[in-house]
Amino acid sequence: MIIAGDKMETVDDRTLFKNKLKYLKKPYTIKSYNEIIQILLKEGYAFKSFALKQISGKTIFLRHDIDYSLNWAEKLAKINNQLGAKGTFFFQLRSGMYNLFSFDGLKILRKIIDYGQYIGFHLTLSSEQDTYEKINLLLKHDFNVFKSLVPECEAVFAWHNPGIAFINDKQLMERNFKGFVNAYGHFANGKYPYYADSNMRYEVMEILDIIKSGEKVFQLALAPMQWISGHNNMASILISTISQKLKDMDSEFMTNYVFKEIFRDGIPHSALNEFEKILSDLWKRR
Repeated sequence: MIIAGDKMETVDDRTLFKNKLKYLKKPYTIKSYNEIIQILLKEGYAFKSFALKQISGKTIFLRHDIDYSLNWAEKLAKINNQLGAKGTFFFQLRSGMYNLFSFDGLKILRKIIDYGQYIGFHLTLSSEQDTYEKINLLLKHDFNVFKSLVPECEAVFAWHNPGIAFINDKQLMERNFKGFVNAYGHFANGKYPYYADSNMRYEVMEILDIIKSGEKVFQLALAPMQWISGHNNMASILISTISQKLKDMDSEFMTNYVFKEIFRDGIPHSALNEFEKILSDLWKRR
């Protein structure tokens, strides 16, 4: 996702991307995430659902888009629960990275709900959905399938990769769809400031400053991959995410007796660490 506040940015070439790759003074870590949540609580913010009808007092719409790892989503949900925070976890139905209909996927979903978190729908579009009418049809269809799996989910959705989907029609991104709350549009009787950790655009201290600025109501999107992996640049975060996906697949590979005979305890951590090092070295040589 490459949107923050009211700005939309597109990456046109590799040079621009490399110029934008920044190294934070303070890395995104679980400890930093805890600090953010604790400051929100200290400042008196109430953690609310996007389905809220009326604002009352200082309100934070904490949002977690789940793009890569269900296991990382579960970890962040557990942290929220331990700290006394509630976020909305937006899950994709058509993800190429995870399967909510798998037994393991459904088990993790139930845990996140048990941790007291809100569940929203992360809508993925293809190039075929190029009009409001086509998007509306897909939204209704996919949400109904999603709700059959997760009855507790709210009629709230957020776009997946909106910067790509709406590069030629930014206004469509904020449009209302009957029966749904669009997290990028108007909800709870207003349109509120939106801040996201996409591509590590904010230093940790900048996020803390936003919270302390006295904004009465705002939306804050913090993705599990950013904070669980624990790095100060996006290249390292993405490399760790690839490694995590190998870990996510470990349980399925362990059902194969040949694999289990070779790796009795699953893929060794040393192998994953070496894999990350190889990718990191390749990146640094670019």
